[in-house]
Amino acid sequence: PHTSSSKYSPWQVINLPFSSFKPTRFAQTLDYNALDSSKLWALQLVLSKFAYDGDLNPNFKAGPMRLLVESVGTY
Repeated sequence: PHTSSSKYSPWQVINLPFSSFKPTRFAQTLDYNALDSSKLWALQLVLSKFAYDGDLNPNFKAGPMRLLVESVGTY
């Protein structure tokens, strides 16, 4: 999980290195050694009540949520 906060700006830059990603399917961690970023064709942002492998996400709160994304890029 990646989080960030700033009291100075409503916009934040958050870097998410592919090396920190965990391949999952329906909240179950898949058994892969490393993510092959050359085969990446989609990116999904998910707010789920589930964390990895059946655990509950302690930061999840039911109800409406809003996420504004200005841009997505690579580095």
